[in-house]
Amino acid sequence: MLTSVVGDFLRLVRINTDNASRTYAMAQVALTKRYSGSALGAAWALVKPLIFVFAYWFAVNIGIRGGRSMGEIPYILWLIPGIMPWFYISDALTIGGSAVRSNSHFVTKMVYPVATLPVSEVLSLYMVHLMMMCVTVAIFVISGYGLSIYFIQLPYYLLCTAAFTVVVATLLSALTAVSQDVRQAVKSLMTLLFWMSPVLWSADKLSSPLKQIVLANPIAYLTGGYRNAFVYHRWFFQDWEYMLYFWGMLAILALLASYVFTKLEGEFADVL
Repeated sequence: MLTSVVGDFLRLVRINTDNASRTYAMAQVALTKRYSGSALGAAWALVKPLIFVFAYWFAVNIGIRGGRSMGEIPYILWLIPGIMPWFYISDALTIGGSAVRSNSHFVTKMVYPVATLPVSEVLSLYMVHLMMMCVTVAIFVISGYGLSIYFIQLPYYLLCTAAFTVVVATLLSALTAVSQDVRQAVKSLMTLLFWMSPVLWSADKLSSPLKQIVLANPIAYLTGGYRNAFVYHRWFFQDWEYMLYFWGMLAILALLASYVFTKLEGEFADVL
């Protein structure tokens, strides 16, 4: 059984590796198509998150917290490194997670490596995420808070986030292809996950075992990691047990996604 699942995983990796250039081209098309028809075009990819950041900052910090800072750093600077990866993860799991269904013509009308569809959608969103991280760096520099030596670990967390979203989007894309209910459930669960993840609030104030339950969410590892690079000034290997937990869970999810995608792939053309 395990040998078969590992074989499924290697097959999906090989398909995506062999079609890397096609996946990149599809990602560019998806990015252009997503903002076509609007006056600002792709600029909305940057404007929209910044509007949401302002809204959350005003509602949570001004409205609820009375304008208090997060320790020695203003709340807005604490918020940005955590909420930027959330915006990307949320879009990657909802848009990338329905990639097979939303690109059904590739499944029913031509011979196409279907396993690349969720990866190309996630990649198009990841391009926007990289631009938003450049904006985040600019905000920290202009604010005078600056960047520390801990900033050099940001590529590690970018890699973690990319791997997590590709794996989960692949799993969800197979499930949403065969069931519209899963697609609706994902949208609802993302709202629940947002408020239950330490994006707008800090998990440090929680006591056990609630804190451990919240931190078991892989999204908490990712948002906390970005804050390690920008705010907390803590190396990723200092929490090596948490790091092993994340990669162990990701390995299990990767095997599960490969198994489910391979088993359901033959039904895509019939249900779409």
